[in-house]
Formats: sequence, C-alpha cells, structure tokens
Amino acid sequence: MNLTRTRVALLACGVTLLLAAAPGASAKPGYLVLPGYYSVELNLKGSHGYRINIGKVGRRYVYLLASGERSVVAYTAPSLAPRGSEIKAKFPGLGRVSVRFRPQGPPRNSRAPVFPRCKGGKTVRQFGYFVGTIRFRGERGYTSARATRPKGVIETHEKEVCRGSMFDESPEPVADRTELHAISISGCRGAAFSASQHGDPVNLTFFDGTIAERRRGMTITRSIFVTGKASDITIGDTRPFPLSATITPPPPFSGSAEYQRTPGGDRTWTGSLTVPFPGLGRVSLAGPSFSALLCQHSGCHGPSVDGHSLPLTAHNPRSSLLSPAQLSCRFCKGRPYKSDTLAIE
Repeated sequence: MNLTRTRVALLACGVTLLLAAAPGASAKPGYLVLPGYYSVELNLKGSHGYRINIGKVGRRYVYLLASGERSVVAYTAPSLAPRGSEIKAKFPGLGRVSVRFRPQGPPRNSRAPVFPRCKGGKTVRQFGYFVGTIRFRGERGYTSARATRPKGVIETHEKEVCRGSMFDESPEPVADRTELHAISISGCRGAAFSASQHGDPVNLTFFDGTIAERRRGMTITRSIFVTGKASDITIGDTRPFPLSATITPPPPFSGSAEYQRTPGGDRTWTGSLTVPFPGLGRVSLAGPSFSALLCQHSGCHGPSVDGHSLPLTAHNPRSSLLSPAQLSCRFCKGRPYKSDTLAIE
C-alpha cells in the first residue's frame, strides 16, 4: 500500500472511530471495547486527479473525503437522513448530497476483526450503487464532482474487544526513533506539523502538515504528506536531550523551521516553513503561536515525548486527523475565526 492510500485509510479509520464510538463503552482493565456500527459509503472520481468518498457512520454525520496524490481533505456535516441507507447532507457553499442505495448481488460475510489484537468484529457487506444527486465543488475549484449513479457499499460491523491498544504497538521504544510535532490553535482553527523517523531501513523521513477548522456547521481537515531523506532533519546537541533541530522538508513544503529548547525547558518553533493546502492556499507552519515537542531514541515512549503527551496530529495513531479542529472548538463556541495567528496567503 503506498503512502497516499495509507493516509487515506488512516483518515477514514479516524473518521469511522470518531463517528461510531459510543459513549459509555466499557471493558475490563487492559481491554478496549469498540462498539458495533453501521456504515454507508460511495466512491467516484473528482476532477484534477482527486478521488471522492462520501458516506456516513451511525446517524449523526456525513463525511466527504477528497484524496489526491499527496493530500487528503475531509469534510463532515450533519446528516439530514439519520436512518437507513440514504446519504443526505449539505456542505454550505460547496454542494450537497442526496442519494439512496440500490443493492446488487447477495451480501458478503467476513469474520476477520478490523484491527489487530482484537476479537469479534464480524462484518456483513452489501455492494450496490446509489441513485440521486451529488454536486460538489471544493474551495477555489481544487476539485469538483457530479454523479447520479455511483457505486458503493453498506457495512454492518459487530462489536470488537481488543487487548490493550487496538494497534499492534511494541512496548519498547524504537532505538533510532525521532519525532517532532508542532501545533497551533486559534479560535476555530488548528494547524499542525509533524516529522518522524522510525528506523526505516532506507532512511526515510515522513512529513505532514494539517489544517483543521470548524466553519458553517462543517468540520474541515486538510492534510499534506510527503516522504523525504533522513538528512532533511538536522539534530543539534542531544545531551541530555535534543536541544535544537532544523527541519527542511521537500516540496510541496518550502522553507525551513528551527526547534530550540532551553535548559529551563522552554521550546520555540520558528522559521519560514509553509505548504499549500488544497482549497486554502499556502499556510505558515511555524512561528511564535506554535508549541513544539522533539524526542530522539529512548526519549520517545509511546504517545508521549519527554514526559509530555504528543499533540493530536496525524502521526498519533490513537487520534484522527480531525483532532486539531475538535480541540480548538472546545474554545470556539461559534465565534468567527480571526486570522491574526495563522498566516494564509
């Protein structure tokens, strides 16, 4: 599976878990219960090389994913057809979806759990097509889609019980792991940048930038990701912990950013680092509004860095790409976003 498909899968997984998780699900200590859920999804081609996936999990929300070669944009909006297989929602200023499912062929059963280290999770899939109307045009026309008969699937998932984490994580820190995460929250918008190396035998570094916001009743998350060389991260003095780093990701990122940590523990993330997001334009991913964390080697333990929890970004498998917007909207309460912190060209 290539990097783009992996990111799309992780994003879809995050959306699924976000929308399907039922409050109050409990289990014995050391176990996690994932409640069963019902999902509906269709897929079609968008313009300019984008793939469009539209669906709903549960009754409350409809999501639309636009995935490109190095980018994913996710929109979630309230469902206007909470019951059954109909997908109906408005994406203000962008379009609407109103379709009904028509099955083709018999349903297919699978008893394999969705996640490793889990039991249960029987899945029934019914393939078919949708009839109705789909009209969507992304901001600044980065992609658009129209369809009246796209293919899709309905899935019914039974409850899963997982031992520990749902992900197959090693309890031991990776010997040559390096992680850097920076995040900024302003009003209803969050911006995040991540760089990671995990002892890949071909010495690759993974970079991604994320912008998430709450606007006109929608949650919108945009992510750009790219693979670079190990030399794209230069670490300074590491005694007794990393004190500085310079990050220079490859295109579509431009510029660079510097991490500095004082002996007293203060951290800064500054520089000229920017990246163009689909439908939004070029955004700065460094500056005084960002908080940053950096770790190396045995200092990286699970989801924490140097004793601090990692920011909620794409590289933390326990969260979804929607997390910066969710976090920011705890403080938003419907107020308009003021663009005095995040620089957008």
